[in-house]
Amino acid sequence: MHESFQKTISTGAYWSILFGIINKAGTFFGQIAIAWFLAPKDFGLAAIALVFLQVSSLYSAGGMKTLLVQRADHFSAQAPNVFWASTAMNLSIGAAIIVLAEPISKFFGETDLPPLLWAVGVAVAVNGFQTIYFAKIQSELRFKTVSAIKLGEGLLQTALVLILAYLGFGAISIVIPRFITSAISFALAFWMAGKIRITRPALKSSAKIARSAFPLFLFSVLSAMTLQAPIIALSRLTDATTVGLFYWGLQISSQSIFLLATNLREVYIPGLAYANRSGGEVDAIIRKAQIAMSFWVTAICAIQFFSATFLIDLFFDKKWLPAAEVIRWTSVGLLFTPLNVLSVSHLISSKQNALSVKITILQIVFVTVGVASGALIGGLTAISAGFAAGNLAGHFSAGLISAKIRHTRTLYFVRDAMAIPLISLAVMSIARFV
Repeated sequence: MHESFQKTISTGAYWSILFGIINKAGTFFGQIAIAWFLAPKDFGLAAIALVFLQVSSLYSAGGMKTLLVQRADHFSAQAPNVFWASTAMNLSIGAAIIVLAEPISKFFGETDLPPLLWAVGVAVAVNGFQTIYFAKIQSELRFKTVSAIKLGEGLLQTALVLILAYLGFGAISIVIPRFITSAISFALAFWMAGKIRITRPALKSSAKIARSAFPLFLFSVLSAMTLQAPIIALSRLTDATTVGLFYWGLQISSQSIFLLATNLREVYIPGLAYANRSGGEVDAIIRKAQIAMSFWVTAICAIQFFSATFLIDLFFDKKWLPAAEVIRWTSVGLLFTPLNVLSVSHLISSKQNALSVKITILQIVFVTVGVASGALIGGLTAISAGFAAGNLAGHFSAGLISAKIRHTRTLYFVRDAMAIPLISLAVMSIARFV
């Protein structure tokens, strides 16, 4: 049974990596074209607006969906209440973003922001409908199906952004495709999940579900804030052009890593939850995954680090050259990503939600302080180096805490989780300063 289960997890990880690579290739070539049609300020405005989309959508995507995966044995009974709670919450948040678009724009000092926030509000509202359908597919360990839907969503989103940017829509080109692709993903998940009986809303039960999901929602929001908090800090400390260059460089360098991380978390959270229920070897699964994931992440980061200036000069307009430092430093900061992905998957799958929240708060503090310190020093290099230092510290802390809980020996932790990233970190550091 354990061998069959580990094969299911490995196969799911394989499909996630494969589709992630295809998605990254499509996105990368799309970014080349998009960067010719949009200015750094456009990316800066979109980055501010997307903060609200990323954070607001997590109540359904992170909290509610993960709660259903954790309670897969009672899916049929829980699904209707989750559906109504998720839908009501997302509709409410989406409406609030639309109504408050003007005050938010004034807070950031950007008069061009309201249309982007209106589009974000619609996208948030749409996201609430898909929660239970993706949860059902994941709880059945149908990882290839989830990865395929996410691949299609990513490629379509890139294509729509490119078309709108070419037609001269400016910054809103990056935002409008979000609610279009969310609606299509919902339709596909609805079809692939099969029939789920939705009963009339029971207010007390839905409210109870909402309260139960709150720790997971809080964790998801905080996870998103590890990327969004630096953007908010920069938008208050610097101008939109600097924010745009940092955001664009971060997107280029982190897109494949975060896509891989997100896809694999979608595999490992339900997979490890199943292992916990069936008595599987959780520590062995995590240690094996750390070695494989570290290899892939380190390879991607090293390629990005050494080729940043060359690739920007070759494919992109000269206005993006300052972002080369962002790509280099953020690639360094992403080396410990496997530690974070697997520690989070372990803690959430074992229902240690409060500890997940505490670890993520620590990561936000590390990253935000690093970026804010860089902004006060001045220059993209200092900002990006601060991000890298904060990310490395946060991810290492998460991995170490998870290893201690699993009673993993220090030798195994260093060998399986740290050896490859540390060697690469040393090489990159020498190459950067010599």
